[in-house]
Amino acid sequence: ALDYLGSYPYGCLEQTTSASWPYLAVPAMLKSIDPEKAKDSEFRQALDYGIRRILSMQRSDGGFNGWPGIGYSSSYAWTTAYAVHFLTEAKSTGLVPQDALKSALDWMRSYLSSSLPDDNSSIMNALSVKAYVCYVLALNGDAPLGWMQFLGEQGKFLTQSARIFLAGANAVATGQPDALTELGTQPLARPARYGWSLESSPRNEALRLLMWTHVDPFAPEAALLAKRVMENGNSGYWRSTTENAIAAMPVGRSTEKTAGASRDFTATPASEGHNSPHPPL
Repeated sequence: ALDYLGSYPYGCLEQTTSASWPYLAVPAMLKSIDPEKAKDSEFRQALDYGIRRILSMQRSDGGFNGWPGIGYSSSYAWTTAYAVHFLTEAKSTGLVPQDALKSALDWMRSYLSSSLPDDNSSIMNALSVKAYVCYVLALNGDAPLGWMQFLGEQGKFLTQSARIFLAGANAVATGQPDALTELGTQPLARPARYGWSLESSPRNEALRLLMWTHVDPFAPEAALLAKRVMENGNSGYWRSTTENAIAAMPVGRSTEKTAGASRDFTATPASEGHNSPHPPL
């Protein structure tokens, strides 16, 4: 996945964002694969280049165009949410200008209140993006609880990713996994259509794992999802730049948080009908 993302020859907003995710998700692995970036200074320079290229596509209203130097009548909603998600995660590096991120988040809030399209397919895509926006705003400490409740009531119009992003927004906002538990861990069926929200079951499996890394990477559900995500990669199901990048994100984070660590626990040795001489562990 990292080789694929690092060598992809094009650079639209989605592709640039996807190629930049490994710098945040799996920096140690990326350095071992690409010796040229092993030095921290060169690694930071490469990350800075990705951020600058993303910001070169930002519009005056805070949203983003699909390509540098090419103006569109409006921002492309899903890839804007994707880019702002990346910039949110990257802000701790100190490389993301605060005013650029603030402008992008303002666009996200305005998108929530935008009117929905007329046809059902476009409504489903729009709601998926709005759910993504809720998740990104929650990551920025500004979970839009009213919108989250409204979107959760849309029933049949919610795509797989919309349900996952809403559950993630609730998990981030509350610090509790209840909404993620309700999603379950059953394998996801392939969406009937991909649409402009880029629905795909391999991507959505990875998103479910990403949401668990926020609140409980040790949960049995997280372990099961991590295994399935890796199986998808081994089976060649990560076919697009988006699928490769979004798979790398939770795998890297899950590995980082769980490697060499364990939960605290207490246990008392069982006694067979008499007082055990052993104290509680």
